[in-house]
Amino acid sequence: MKHGIDISKFQRNVDKDVLSNNAPDFIITRSSYVASATKTFTVDPRFEQNAPLLKGVALRGVYHYYSSEKDWQYQADHFINLIKDHHFDFFVVDMEGANNNPDRAYALGAVSFFKKAKQVLGIPGLIYTAKYYYQDHLRKHTTEYDNLPLWIASPQATPSMPVSRDPNDWEIWQYSASGDASKWGFEGNDAGHIDLNRMKDAFYESFDMPTATPTPVPTPLPTSEPIAEQYIQALNSHSPGQVAELYTPNAVHITPKRTIQGKTNISNWYLLFFNQLLPNATFQLTGYSGTGSSRHVTWTAQSSNGKIKNGNDTIGMIKDKIAYHFSHFTITDAVEPEYKVTAQSLNVRAEASSNGNVIGSLHKDDVVTLLEKSEDLYWFKIETSWDLVGWASHKFLVPVQDSEPPTNDPPWLKIAHQERGVKEFAGSADNPRIVEYHKSTNLSPSYANEDETPWCSSFVNWCMEKSNYEGTDSAWARSWLTWGKKLATPRRGCVVVFERPPSPTSGHVGFYIDETASHIRVLGGNQSNEVNISPQSKANFLCYRWPGVYHEE
Repeated sequence: MKHGIDISKFQRNVDKDVLSNNAPDFIITRSSYVASATKTFTVDPRFEQNAPLLKGVALRGVYHYYSSEKDWQYQADHFINLIKDHHFDFFVVDMEGANNNPDRAYALGAVSFFKKAKQVLGIPGLIYTAKYYYQDHLRKHTTEYDNLPLWIASPQATPSMPVSRDPNDWEIWQYSASGDASKWGFEGNDAGHIDLNRMKDAFYESFDMPTATPTPVPTPLPTSEPIAEQYIQALNSHSPGQVAELYTPNAVHITPKRTIQGKTNISNWYLLFFNQLLPNATFQLTGYSGTGSSRHVTWTAQSSNGKIKNGNDTIGMIKDKIAYHFSHFTITDAVEPEYKVTAQSLNVRAEASSNGNVIGSLHKDDVVTLLEKSEDLYWFKIETSWDLVGWASHKFLVPVQDSEPPTNDPPWLKIAHQERGVKEFAGSADNPRIVEYHKSTNLSPSYANEDETPWCSSFVNWCMEKSNYEGTDSAWARSWLTWGKKLATPRRGCVVVFERPPSPTSGHVGFYIDETASHIRVLGGNQSNEVNISPQSKANFLCYRWPGVYHEE
């Protein structure tokens, strides 16, 4: 029998020398949970401390506290993206009663979470729970639980098992919640305690654990062209069909926002990717790793609509085709804009989280450069003139050039200014404000109820409607090409229409603000998934439009 501990933020700080001198056979680290206050995926505040402990020596597991507050796909996608680069040996879905409504959706969703994580990560998984929770809230909804490896919580002399399972049908047994944390170098909880566990030898030995930290030996990639290079080459073709040919017929493609399956749907997603998100983009491979059926790929991109510095993909392969693809990236502005601080004092943090360490502070009217936005668009990564780089809340940052718009702006532009910061919700949820924009068009309900449906034209229609001017009632950006009257030269607030090469039908539309030698600055919607002022390339310009009848204020 092997002996180990499970840890989270409640075990607080650790003395790594003490831990190394008394190394357990295994450690299980909490990675994440859904915060009860914000209802969002939250990384355990001690995860970055605990994840690397005894790497290469102890068997290392990781667990997510599964929640009924969010759907399983949202939790699975975020969990996979968080831990995929940490090289854990196994994962656990933690099923407990606190802050949960253990209904049928909760029980079935956890099974789906388990299956997806196991398939994507390629490591064994377990379910953590106690006897009566298993019987009363999980197994009653599906017998699939009886086939899942079990980490049983049972502080008795012997494991107390669910009636539907054999008394010896467990892999890990949490037998105590009152171990001496200091023995392992941890502060422990308020009582100085830490959880103690036993693991069956057969389960432990199935990992073929080394007795010491091995010297890393790079594994050569196949002599044929790696999938990473094929993928980047296909992206640079700007052909959705060519990219889709890299996938199996039933492949799954996942982003933090959506999960789609099948080559046809994947090809349609890349059509949106090339025409709406990154038109005329150039992609560059920055790194890849992995062997066998798993690959990790990093890349960058530059386009007229913005750039990507953090392209980060996990790819699962079957017979040289992509069967699973998790893709994460952030589109930043093509030109790095400056922002002014509006708060008297604003913390700058090391991570995009309210739990991140404070590494500096800003003061009212300080000017900073925007480098990147977090996935949920709440946190801005900024750089100061004194070389401080970190994350700050977007709520207290306004664009320098746009903090005080002129008072003689046309009414629709004043309304558009008030909408700045409206953005798509992360995950499967949809921002009701963007759905409201869609309602000003003739979009069918199936598309109008999603904030991922392209919404630049919907936003312009909504602003016109709110200012008592007629729009086009169309969610198609190019519908504005024949609206109102054409302007030979732009005026502030006029509608400006762009093409989205290579598509002859796709486009973008917004309100003219000003311009540089190469770009037109546009106040519009669906610009990096939000309402903001962003530069658009003059190479894609089509026309300026103004209402046929306009009453000067």
